[in-house]
Amino acid sequence: MPKHILSMKWQVSVVILLLLLSSTMAGINFPATKDLFFTETEKVSSSEREIHWLSPEHPPWEMKNVMEKGVGIENGRRVMIYYEDGNLKKEYIPESVDVYDFLIITPDEWASELQPLKEHKEKHGIKTMVVGLNEIYSGKYFTPEGRDDAEKIKYFIKNAIENWGVKYVLLVGSVYKMPIRNAVYKWRGSYKIETFLMPTDLYYADIYRIEGCCKVVFSSWDTNGNGIYGEDCEEGVGESDIIDLHPDVYLGRIACENKRVVRNVVKKIIDYENNAHGSEWFNRLILVGGDTFPGWGVVEGEFMNQLVAEMMDGFEAYRIWDSLGNLNALEIETAMESGAGLLYYSGHGFPYGWGTHPI
Repeated sequence: MPKHILSMKWQVSVVILLLLLSSTMAGINFPATKDLFFTETEKVSSSEREIHWLSPEHPPWEMKNVMEKGVGIENGRRVMIYYEDGNLKKEYIPESVDVYDFLIITPDEWASELQPLKEHKEKHGIKTMVVGLNEIYSGKYFTPEGRDDAEKIKYFIKNAIENWGVKYVLLVGSVYKMPIRNAVYKWRGSYKIETFLMPTDLYYADIYRIEGCCKVVFSSWDTNGNGIYGEDCEEGVGESDIIDLHPDVYLGRIACENKRVVRNVVKKIIDYENNAHGSEWFNRLILVGGDTFPGWGVVEGEFMNQLVAEMMDGFEAYRIWDSLGNLNALEIETAMESGAGLLYYSGHGFPYGWGTHPI
């Protein structure tokens, strides 16, 4: 059981979720408190990062960039990734349609609440389409395909890519309003086959995979045909599904429960996108982490935080880490109230909070 359980008020959790949405972050401009942030001399340097988290008993480690074959999206262009004569190849797939850029999928009763977001996006040149779930299931735009509602949504996204040229997808609704897909990991326990469910929206973003050498096909996440999606089985336990894990659209979810929340989120998104640019508080980056998996040779949460800090040029990083002794819910809330453009947390999550391990 993780030692630090960071329980936060639901309002704060909503703000954090919105900050993590890459295409539609909703921020609030709070007065800045400069004393909260590290000075340049207090920041962890790259040389310190190499040894900061390793105790003498830990084995040597190294970072490797592993690229598996598949189909994905890179810089807004669809790309096929494969190996030829042992060499990694990338082949961009030409696109012939450009009807819509951005697809919003929502329960039908919330469509009117999302019209202001559609109009806002189109004012900025982003061609946007709002589609209700029943419109997908009834075949209003494309002939419905799929064995259950989640697969019907995934096929609809595929058709939207191929017929409209969609690159961005926003799902609106919690798992009780918008279907979720659980990937499955199976292993042999002491007395029986154990099963671990992993809810993931990557299912909706991973539309294609490569079959054989270079044939692009629909990625059903159920290649063994047993009706269990995203199966990853320990050797000898079963047949794993073939999944390339490369997203083919930029996809996010706003996990709203009712119209009031939808209206509030839409307003925050529009306010954020109209006013955040150029604001002094936006260039702050909050990093939260600890030791995600103890004994693995590196403190993963803090290590991933540091990689993000090094990638985010122009952002002032504020680290909330176990190693610094400031990892607690109050510190996170205070940092957010001081204003920040981005928050990145690396660690475990639960329906009731966050959790990580001490070093």
